[in-house]
Amino acid sequence: MFRYYKSAFKNAKPQLLKALLFALISFAVCFIVYRFASAFIAQFSTQMQMLQQFGQSVSLTMYIPIIIIYLILALLFIFLGYQLLAGAINVIQKAMKHEKIKFSDLFFAFKKGRYATSLLLALISVVAIMIMFIIAYLLKLLYNVTFIQLYAWIQQSVSNVDNSIAILIISQIVIILLMGFITSIVYWFFLIFMINYTVAFAENPHRKAMSNVKEGFNGIKNGKKTWLKFFIGILLLNLVVLITGQPLITLFSYLTSHMSQSVAQILAYVVLILIILIRIVIYFIILMGIIYYFITRGDKIDKPGKKARKGKKNDKDSLATSKDDNKGKTSNVKEKVQDKVNDNDSKGDNLKDKAENQFSNQKDNASSKGQDLKDKASEKVSDNKDDITDRAKDTFDKK
Repeated sequence: MFRYYKSAFKNAKPQLLKALLFALISFAVCFIVYRFASAFIAQFSTQMQMLQQFGQSVSLTMYIPIIIIYLILALLFIFLGYQLLAGAINVIQKAMKHEKIKFSDLFFAFKKGRYATSLLLALISVVAIMIMFIIAYLLKLLYNVTFIQLYAWIQQSVSNVDNSIAILIISQIVIILLMGFITSIVYWFFLIFMINYTVAFAENPHRKAMSNVKEGFNGIKNGKKTWLKFFIGILLLNLVVLITGQPLITLFSYLTSHMSQSVAQILAYVVLILIILIRIVIYFIILMGIIYYFITRGDKIDKPGKKARKGKKNDKDSLATSKDDNKGKTSNVKEKVQDKVNDNDSKGDNLKDKAENQFSNQKDNASSKGQDLKDKASEKVSDNKDDITDRAKDTFDKK
């Protein structure tokens, strides 16, 4: 649920401060223009409310300045504001991708060939914002019928009960949080959609406007089954912003009601600064998470422990596999050695048999040759003996 935020800051860490500083400049310019226009709108709205309180009718001509201010805001957003916001998002997404960021990256949407696409996307954003405000207004009417009536009933029920003020304050805080939480579902759905197609535009400025819008919608419906958990995480983070809004102010007013005015005023300034800082931090965290979720297209991010367990399991499997391979190799080597030994034994036996055969053959040949020599010698001896005998007889006869 919150892993995308951690991964977003981890990936943008080398250039995080630079990216946040550049983005803060862009957001600050847009915020100042918005607050300046809101001050005029609030002034005219206060005048109309005062006229209504005194029973005077509000003419249509009093709405003309408010309409003009809204038109000016819309035009400034289309021709200037959206491009600055797209530049801030571009800087952040480049930091997450480990791309070198420059101050000129804030103004990438003003370049030739991209400005026309940014104008179309800005116009689509204005339409989306109008739809978002219409839905929020309808929800407000629904709240008047349900939650406001419920609070009025609680007021009547606890009017004679001890600690009625505390009960009413708690009831008011709970109702405000419920209304804010339901409305935030609508707001953040549209904001995520607009941020998604702005990131798509920053990733590929040459893509057509409607293709970026399609990519923005696909960033929500990505088929990874991770968007709902991610969206719930955004709503929970936004709940911190809601708590630090009207509920905290109501509780602070009740707790400081018995303090001196000077001390309460100092504490009010401190609380106001804390609220502003908390909101800035939370909104930046949410923005970083939305951008990173779209960049990864909703791929699942495992827990570090789970990764470690998977790594250990893989190591064990690889170790077991290597052991089996080694055993197989060892057995193969043993078999080869045994085969060679057997071959050598058989060759040795063959050589031995050949040697024995050769030796026996040579022995037989030698014995046969010896016998022949012996027979020849005996024959020669007998012949010589006969010759000597004959010669002796002849000699004796002559005498």
